[in-house]
Amino acid sequence: MSQQKPIIDNQIPITPDMLSQLEVFITQPDRRTSDIFAERNFPLDHHLNLHWIIRHDIFEGVVMHLSLIDTEEYRHIAGFDKSITTAHDIEGEYVLQNSSTLYRLHVYQSSH
Repeated sequence: MSQQKPIIDNQIPITPDMLSQLEVFITQPDRRTSDIFAERNFPLDHHLNLHWIIRHDIFEGVVMHLSLIDTEEYRHIAGFDKSITTAHDIEGEYVLQNSSTLYRLHVYQSSH
């Protein structure tokens, strides 16, 4: 029988207003005041952070990045990028792994 890996859960509730603002960020680049739409940092322990960001990249368009960062050694451990073409593309469950631990981020639409 395989041993289940420990899971560290984090959540980001997305309001309907934020989804509307993201849709404008995606579809109306002339209205952007910054290349970063949203950013959250989740400290996991004394040297690990889960970093989530939605930003505009000049080559890739609007992208969501999720990264596991070792802040003690200043290195990227795991991560991925996802192209965002509609606001609802950010919703979902995302999982990164480091050694035997899974780090899960749930991005979901909240009602307020």
